[in-house]
Order: sequence, then structure tokens, then C-alpha cells
Amino acid sequence: CDPCRPGFYCPYQGMTYGIPCRIGGYCPSGSVYPTFCPPGTYNDEINKENVTQCKYCPPGMYCSGSNNTVPTGTCSAGYWCLQGCDYFFCNTMITGSVGGICPTGHYCPNATAVPVPCPVGTYNPSQGKTAERDCQPCRPGYYCPSTGTVDPLTAST
Repeated sequence: CDPCRPGFYCPYQGMTYGIPCRIGGYCPSGSVYPTFCPPGTYNDEINKENVTQCKYCPPGMYCSGSNNTVPTGTCSAGYWCLQGCDYFFCNTMITGSVGGICPTGHYCPNATAVPVPCPVGTYNPSQGKTAERDCQPCRPGYYCPSTGTVDPLTAST
């Protein structure tokens, strides 16, 4: 008796034809049941054979838990999610995930893939900011010469 083919699962002994592997998972050779795609990934196609065929959650989105057939939602404002995020704030403990709280000098609206730097002439000393209005204008006697300024520089006299 041959093992179940890759991309299929065989829940009963002696099955002649396997059942196509469902979306949300993958089925290596000999699968009795589908294996779920891990957190931070999804699979929207049938007959996948390997965990490498699970897709990382796309930029600006997250894939919570396992067995996802589509991304779960958008990354929350104040956070950025570039790839493989498993929660709205991107848990970087997940292998392959890239993201986290919005860094100083930047702001992150809802569904941000890459933090947006504050414009020239402004600064932001705090993490987790959500909009350009959170970037503060440079104070008199200081200057902010580049995008993404964290601390204004003292103007020399």
C-alpha cells in the first residue's frame, strides 16, 4: 500500500485516492490529516505539500493563529507589519516576522508596512505615533534638518 501522495491526505487506511489538501494547510507525503499553516502565514490554495508553500502575511496585514485561508486583518495604527505578522502589533517572536511598534522619528497609520518618517522641520521623540500631526514642529532656536528626526539640533549662533 503506497502512502498518500503529497498535496493529499488519507484519513482512512487503504484509501485508493487521497482527499485534496484544504486551504489553510498543507499535506506532505503520507498525511493522515492536513497540517495547519503556522501563525503569521496563510494558504488560499488547495493541494499544497509543504510549509514553505504557506504564504507570509502581506505587508500592512496580520495572520492570527494557524490554519488561515486569508489574512486576518490590517496592522493597527501605531504599529508596522512588513511580513509574517501574527497579530495587529506584529509579534517578532514568530520566525520570519518583521514589524513592531512604530519607532521614534516616525508615525504609522492603520495598515502600515514601513514606518513613515516625520517630515523635515519636525521631530517625534516617542514610539507608537499614528499620524503626521504627531510630528512636532521644531522649536525656536533648534532645527530638524532631515526626515525622521528624533531630537531637534541646537541652532549654532
